[in-house]
Amino acid sequence: MGQKPTYDELQQKIKELEQEAFERKLMEEALRESEKKHRILFETMAQGVVYQNAEGNIISANPAAERILGLSFDQMTGRTSRDSRWKSIHEDGSDFPQETHPAMMALKTGEQVKDTIMGVFNPKEEDFRWIKINAVPQYRPGDSKPYQAYTTFDDITDFKRAEQTLHFTQFSIDRSSDSAFWMDSNARFVYVNEAACRTLGYTRDELIKMTVHDINPDFAQELWPDNWAEVKRRGSFVIESHHRTKDGRIFPVEISVNYLEFGGKEYNCTFARDISERKQIEKAIQLSKREWVATFDAMSDWVSLIDLKYRILRTNRSGEKFVGVPLGEMIGQTCYSLIHGIEEPIPECPLQKMLQTHQREVADFHVQECNRWLRITVDPVKDEDGNLVKAVHIVRDITGLKKMEDERLKSMKLESVGILAGGIAHDFSNLLSVIMGNISLAEDDLKPEVGVSEYLKEAEKASLRAQELTKQLITFSQGGLPIKKIGPIGDLLKESTKFVLSDSNVKYDFLIPHDLWLIDFDLDQMKHVVRNLIVNAVESMPDGGSIKIKAENFSI
Repeated sequence: MGQKPTYDELQQKIKELEQEAFERKLMEEALRESEKKHRILFETMAQGVVYQNAEGNIISANPAAERILGLSFDQMTGRTSRDSRWKSIHEDGSDFPQETHPAMMALKTGEQVKDTIMGVFNPKEEDFRWIKINAVPQYRPGDSKPYQAYTTFDDITDFKRAEQTLHFTQFSIDRSSDSAFWMDSNARFVYVNEAACRTLGYTRDELIKMTVHDINPDFAQELWPDNWAEVKRRGSFVIESHHRTKDGRIFPVEISVNYLEFGGKEYNCTFARDISERKQIEKAIQLSKREWVATFDAMSDWVSLIDLKYRILRTNRSGEKFVGVPLGEMIGQTCYSLIHGIEEPIPECPLQKMLQTHQREVADFHVQECNRWLRITVDPVKDEDGNLVKAVHIVRDITGLKKMEDERLKSMKLESVGILAGGIAHDFSNLLSVIMGNISLAEDDLKPEVGVSEYLKEAEKASLRAQELTKQLITFSQGGLPIKKIGPIGDLLKESTKFVLSDSNVKYDFLIPHDLWLIDFDLDQMKHVVRNLIVNAVESMPDGGSIKIKAENFSI
């Protein structure tokens, strides 16, 4: 038998047991507190947590996991990552094999699997949620294989969608036909798209090392602080500038400037469009406009654009010669006040008539104040819907034409007198022929000794002289002796026709071959004949019409 412990030894042993019990109690309380904190953390953390046993069956999941996966714990219990009912995909959209799930790989290899990105189908949202998974195997002391694994995962759906949107935006910008530049506050490029590289002839790596001053001759480096301040102040605006290519070519661009802040930094996002073609078109339009204005002002007719209240909206410089009023002072005045010096339209006003007919109207007026004849033509101007909106008012001085018409009338009268004189001369010549014939018969019947023969011879001589005088009168009535020359007649036909029809409403059409033969003719008499034919034709068509002038080679 051993020696019994002493009282003191017993007391010491009791104290040690009590201390062990106290420490055990503290440890149990600490463990319970730790478990409580762990449970609170497990229940409230935003990160999803799932525990799986060695067979891969889910044995625990926190609320965040239920929310992210769209399944309740009861729905997940007993399911494994190998379950075919799980739907998961890779980032490229392809199926994610369940046997390669991070939890299954951790249980299989016994090693931690980090940062695996996976898309899992959420039944509640009927869409995939993107998660980043970390799987950790857990061991019991002395075991060589894990008895369970726990998986933590973060919901990165919003990040992935933002990333996809960013990729789509970058994809769109890279394929935009406009050049895109992102630059910082120091004018250094931080991003350029493919169009910028293609347009300027640089690679992307080359441009990223450059500044806006290297490609834009309008933005000097020393002025950049002021330019940047303007960008910040205005925020977004459009300007025209120039870009310089790698080979030194400078071309015009339209730049859309946009100031923005991103990630705590300031940027200028700029889109540039090559407007070389547009500038060429604008230049051509300006040149065409100048040419049109020069032509408009060079016209001898006074041409004006007027509204439906007779007020002049635009006019050419010929108006100054017609009315003696400076060009600028004519705008806003009425046509009747400038032309006729009255306060209301005249009764025969062609514009007044055009407002009723909506067709071209023409009228001739004699202005007593300046003793001139004016021909006024008014044409309607309609909009796309056919509504009358304005009128083109053309004033032509036809005083010379009127004088020509007067001279033509006089010529026609003289011509009529000549025709009458010619007819009388023809008749008189015929009578003289009868007289001369009778004189010859009388001379044959008389005997030589009668003595009357001498008188008859004198009468015959006088008749011959009278006949010569008659021939001269006939020639005079026909415009004098013909002066014939060999030449073409086609141009004469065209000129004579155009001259007669220049101020008529009759149209003409020439059917004259290029190989027309030359003829021997008197130019003046031929003109006279052709013009009379055309005049007769015009007078036979008082309401207008069309005349065809045809010439052809003909052998008799």
